[in-house]
Amino acid sequence: MLLQLSLSHYRIQLPKTVGVKSGLVGLFQKTRRPITITALAVLKVAAALKVHVRGALRNGCTVEEIQEVLLQFAVYCGVPACIEAFRAAKEVIEDRPG
Repeated sequence: MLLQLSLSHYRIQLPKTVGVKSGLVGLFQKTRRPITITALAVLKVAAALKVHVRGALRNGCTVEEIQEVLLQFAVYCGVPACIEAFRAAKEVIEDRPG
């Protein structure tokens, strides 16, 4: 039996002014943000990664959770990319108020 995947109930809206807004409802933002952080770290997109680290912190992720996500990613995607991701995340974490 083949796995059937239906994406018909998912929708992605592309607002004209603000990037991508997801209409996905299966994952909470606290879960979705670390996934996005990992993808951006793999792609070495530091500016976007910083945006999502800020969002993850706002959505209730702890600094330790973000660090663990990046360490887990290093095992599979490479240490050099992980180092760059840690630098970007550290900048955001250190710049936040409080």
